[in-house]
Amino acid sequence: MEISNDKIAENPEVLLGDHHQVRRRHAFLREIKRAHYNPEREGYVALGSLAKYTTEKWCWKSGIPKEQYYAFLKTE
Repeated sequence: MEISNDKIAENPEVLLGDHHQVRRRHAFLREIKRAHYNPEREGYVALGSLAKYTTEKWCWKSGIPKEQYYAFLKTE
């Protein structure tokens, strides 16, 4: 996933979540050019959120239309 060990150490909850869910969400963010996890950049999504929430809540908190995310899941 090309996420630094430092970022993972800052957000260990990402290791406790569903591995497949985290990978799918990261792949989606990469596709829409938002997989940077830097709070100082526009479009920031918290790394820990990849593992924390239901799909609906994650989309809402991330500012992503859930229909767009569901359409992405169908292409995998």
